[in-house]
Amino acid sequence: MTVTEYTISNKALALLGQSSISDFTTGDKAIKMGALYPTYMQSLLAMYNWRFARKKSASLTATTAPAFGYTYAWTIPTGTLNIVNVYNSTDKQVTPQTRYERFGAVLHTEFTPAYLDYTEDLDEDYWPSWYQEFAATALAGRAAVSITEDESKASYYTQMAFGTPSEGGEGGMYMACKRLDSRQQPAKPFPVQSLIAARFSGGRGST
Repeated sequence: MTVTEYTISNKALALLGQSSISDFTTGDKAIKMGALYPTYMQSLLAMYNWRFARKKSASLTATTAPAFGYTYAWTIPTGTLNIVNVYNSTDKQVTPQTRYERFGAVLHTEFTPAYLDYTEDLDEDYWPSWYQEFAATALAGRAAVSITEDESKASYYTQMAFGTPSEGGEGGMYMACKRLDSRQQPAKPFPVQSLIAARFSGGRGST
């Protein structure tokens, strides 16, 4: 089944005890959801560097160089929410660069070429099921007062999504989703050999 903005919206509405919608233009409820949905979903995707929403760019397209501060300027891909890393090569051993700065849809750098790892404004159909549930629950909390005028529902679903106030927005389903997302990459091996080499090279007690 294709997952769309209406799928997520209707999951949230179901949590609030409301009937479903088929667009964001027909009726007061649909209009309110349409006003909340796009930017709030972007904010959830931008809240963390989700691996499932990460993408690698091709070489960025050069644009007008800045007047000062940096040597090069590049057009950032449409739909980029967060820049995760910037590189000057596609070599497997390349390390992330640090001399860059984002200005809106443009990236300024001190190196050329430029490549990105970035968080994409990913279509709902590519969201993992666990993230869909989190997004719908968070949306229920965000929309509850507007749709139902019930502040207790807003508090309940917001806490379910993000944890108690003492957790500072880092608990609940959000924390669980971050843990699941972290498993999308193999664990990095502990550098035992490097530590052994450092232990027996030149330190106190060496001959």
